[in-house]
Amino acid sequence: MAVSKRLGHKNLSVTTKTYSHVVKEVEEREVEKNKGVFQGMLKIR
Repeated sequence: MAVSKRLGHKNLSVTTKTYSHVVKEVEEREVEKNKGVFQGMLKIR
């Protein structure tokens, strides 16, 4: 809720609708990074 207020949004719903795609993209990138790390760890063994 603090983020919504700082951005001047009326409520959390506005923030969620506006930025949910960004959060999803960041999450997908992090998953791919982690896959690479774990695959690298498996190759070391």
